[in-house]
Amino acid sequence: MPYPNEHSARVRDPGDFKPDSFRRKEITDGISIVMGRLKGETSMTTQAYRFDKDKFTATEAKKWLKEHDVEYSTFEPASEQHSAFLLDDFATVVVGEPYRLLPFGRVVKGGIKHDITPDYAATFRLPHFKPPIKLGSHEEQTPAGGFIVGLEVRGDGLYCIPEWNAPGEKALLEGAYRYHSPEVVWDGYYEDPTTGAPIIGPLIIGDALLHTPHLGEAAALFRYETYRDKETTMEDTISVPKTLWAKFEALLKPQPVESEKLEKVVPAETFDAMVVERDALKAKIEQAEAAQKKQVEVTQLIAELQKKDGEKATYGFAMLELKSAEEAAGILAGMTPEQREWCMRNFKAYAAQVDESKLSAKLGSSGGGASDNPVEAFDAAIRAKSAELKTDYMTALRLVATELPELYKMYKEKK
Repeated sequence: MPYPNEHSARVRDPGDFKPDSFRRKEITDGISIVMGRLKGETSMTTQAYRFDKDKFTATEAKKWLKEHDVEYSTFEPASEQHSAFLLDDFATVVVGEPYRLLPFGRVVKGGIKHDITPDYAATFRLPHFKPPIKLGSHEEQTPAGGFIVGLEVRGDGLYCIPEWNAPGEKALLEGAYRYHSPEVVWDGYYEDPTTGAPIIGPLIIGDALLHTPHLGEAAALFRYETYRDKETTMEDTISVPKTLWAKFEALLKPQPVESEKLEKVVPAETFDAMVVERDALKAKIEQAEAAQKKQVEVTQLIAELQKKDGEKATYGFAMLELKSAEEAAGILAGMTPEQREWCMRNFKAYAAQVDESKLSAKLGSSGGGASDNPVEAFDAAIRAKSAELKTDYMTALRLVATELPELYKMYKEKK
């Protein structure tokens, strides 16, 4: 049966859950989920989605479920809740004996008819609490003269089994009240706030013993006709007291769990996959940022290595090919700041010792023979190798040092 104020989409049967584990959370304005622990499990699982009928039509609720890939077994639109106070002659009854709440007949409210037949009377239930029997009024603050502890169907109507207290017994013995007015919820159902189990209507939620019909005959919420009388349309002239229904609904409806609202509920396996994808994307972004940062450092280092102080190369790389400077910059970029600073300082010191005029001077001696000076001979060999292979001076130096180790040894000793 549907709820009176909200549409419901059932995901799992309530019977699959531990009875005392149900909780309710609002995930967005007008939408809540009911969760519980499945039998044999400790984690919370979604049992149903609820949509406020004042904010979502049934069609809009189904559309939301489809857009959010929610699979459900049943969907029930909200129903109109029909409830009323009924009036009947009460007279004085014997203390402790059942008395009639509803005679068999027809009730009409707002064009909606309720036929009280023996079969229908047998479907009436009590809520999870003992409904009060109030003395003199339906108002919330009215003292109770007793409580309804049971219902039974007899030959002329639905009877309640009362449990009277001292004021109630005294009122009955003195014949203080002639009328009574049962409080009825006709259809829909509520959740027991302690178990989450549905309490299906129609429900008897209370009764009031009255001196006269409620607010007088002309203002009675219902004027009741049995089948023995001519069928008429009963007049609905007043509304149910708001304070009474506010109290009743607070008792019956489960309260939301005080916790943070949920943005969205997703299956555990989907969530885990989203975490893996997020971490992989984060690693790619960090890698790209690191590569970009290194490229900026390399560019800056190349410019620094090729810098000149007047006509003299500050670090000695201005006279080499760009490729060598790029290679050195790439290596320096991979060092710590301390290591890089040490290398640059030594590059600058070594460059200051180089006599660039000798590197650019004409090779060989004036006599055309080989020089007796190892430094000049080694320099001449380097330049010859550089011209032969069309390579830079430093590359040629390394090749000559490998090919002419004795000359290289004398060069180092002389230098």
